[in-house]
Amino acid sequence: MDLTLTNSAALFGSAIAMGFGALGAGEALGQVCVGSVRAMATQPQQNGSLLRSMLIGQAIASNPSIFALVIAILLYTFGVQELSPAVANSLVCAAAMLGSGIAVGFGAIGSGSGNGRIGQEAVIAMARCPRHTSRLTVMMVVSQAVASNPSIFALVVAVLLYTMGLHAPDGGLANNWAYAAALISAGIAIGLGAIGSGLGNGWNGGDAMDAMARCPEQSGKITMMMLVGQAVGQTPALFALVISLILIVESGECSRYVDLSDQIAHTGRLLGMGISIGFGAIGSGLGSSDIGGKLCKALARAPQISGKLNNVYFVGVGVSQSCAIYAFVISLLLMSAN
Repeated sequence: MDLTLTNSAALFGSAIAMGFGALGAGEALGQVCVGSVRAMATQPQQNGSLLRSMLIGQAIASNPSIFALVIAILLYTFGVQELSPAVANSLVCAAAMLGSGIAVGFGAIGSGSGNGRIGQEAVIAMARCPRHTSRLTVMMVVSQAVASNPSIFALVVAVLLYTMGLHAPDGGLANNWAYAAALISAGIAIGLGAIGSGLGNGWNGGDAMDAMARCPEQSGKITMMMLVGQAVGQTPALFALVISLILIVESGECSRYVDLSDQIAHTGRLLGMGISIGFGAIGSGLGSSDIGGKLCKALARAPQISGKLNNVYFVGVGVSQSCAIYAFVISLLLMSAN
């Protein structure tokens, strides 16, 4: 089989999906094991329960890499097929396949690594507070599930892009540069946009585990604020998801750009939409999630001023989110700059 543009893009997308998709999860699995070793050295009599918790934490932490593996296999299978001449050199189909790999590959980094932080701190907390091992295990599973959401957002976009590649337009629209740029930009937006929220959610959950071990009587407030902090920390990833979906839905509008010069002129605008929200969401996702984790630790240290701490949290996290909002606004302005 002679490799064509689309074959090559699909195979490259497969490599990006699995290569970057395994990055965060691989490091995460080590984190959980390191935490277990430290915990077992502290509480040797808890070896059995700590080992079980370690395996549960590792299993959930590996989910983002499994998402990446699924897309990587789909892209590889498509890439080694004999394609029809219309599809084989379709710029739009190639862009969809490449964008799919970018979305799930980069999108898995943050959630994978973040889940490792949660698992590590959870097993250490279990060694400090063995009486609450069951409660901490449940808290770990819930926290890791929530922290996996950004990678699920990325998976959804990756599947949509892959499907669009399978049903890519033919004729003149098949090589429309603006159409192709919109699809790649959709992958960039959610791929980068999910990194900060996924990793930040891990910091949040890890700090909540530590706080729970230090002050178990405040478990209700700590759990509630952990979930609030993780939900708020995912807002930048949601902004990125919205822009990705807009780019996918509106990509068909690029058919009105007939001249090659018009197509190329709009590639910068469309790629800029994904780059703006993609990079813009990283910092806010990290920062706003980290604030939530530190709030949990503060609640464990000074529960008597929980009301004041909550006020500071909501003011601080609102300001922290502003940077992602600025990036989101710029992306929307670029969308309307026709």
